Amino acid sequence: MGRLFGTDGIRGIAGEQLTAQMAYRLGVALAQVLRDKGNDHPLVLIGKDPRLSGDLLEASIASGLMAGGAEAGIVGLTTTPAIAYLIRERGADAGVMISASHNAAPYNGLKVFGDDGYKIPDEDEERIERVILEEEAACTVSHPAIGRILDLREENRRYEAHVRGILAENAPKGEVVKRRILFDLSHGSAAATAREIFTSDTMYGYEAEFLSDTPDGANINNNCGSTHLSVLADAVVKGGYDMGFAFDGDADRCLAVDERGETIDGDMLIAALAAD
Repeated sequence: MGRLFGTDGIRGIAGEQLTAQMAYRLGVALAQVLRDKGNDHPLVLIGKDPRLSGDLLEASIASGLMAGGAEAGIVGLTTTPAIAYLIRERGADAGVMISASHNAAPYNGLKVFGDDGYKIPDEDEERIERVILEEEAACTVSHPAIGRILDLREENRRYEAHVRGILAENAPKGEVVKRRILFDLSHGSAAATAREIFTSDTMYGYEAEFLSDTPDGANINNNCGSTHLSVLADAVVKGGYDMGFAFDGDADRCLAVDERGETIDGDMLIAALAAD
């Protein structure tokens, strides 16, 4: 673990520990690392959850990337799994997800992924830290090497189609009893994708309904989502649902409850997948 990077990126209260200047320098440093690996115009995807500070940090990172000679692909409001998937699908050189996961709205974070959709190597994190902390020069470029912004918000449709395809492959065969499932979207990233994924087709054998699906920049994870599972559990029992699933703010964490409102935790989910 580095001085800025924790186990899952850089996090802090937006505007205090996590500033626009820090995000800008991260963009410059990431572009610098990628250019040193031989790509004169690397492509970096940027996604975000709905926090109020997301726009500020997105603009700052994009500015830093362009100043460092990289292309900034703006995916916009999306989930962390979508960014990881789209990096590989687009052949991007890296990605940044702006999110503080399950934390409250004042916090935000910067998760950096390599071209394989996984966390960047420790040595790259260390170099980015040195640039952010001004221990290494931030090398910017001039015309014509300056990067551009690419509007890639429609790439979310590609991710949604990918997940729908997986569901279709594993859909029950023949006539099935429709199951009612309640999703708690935590007023977070899943609000951008869940309705398209889970309500676009009736062949999957269930009907989906949603809680906490109206993000306003300040209500993310506020008494909802995977860190407040009792809200979903009570709603599942009261509404007579067959099961419920709760995501965190950037939809890379999921917990479930059964029809009695009892928790199905991560260990149980993994065991069920392994058995299947």
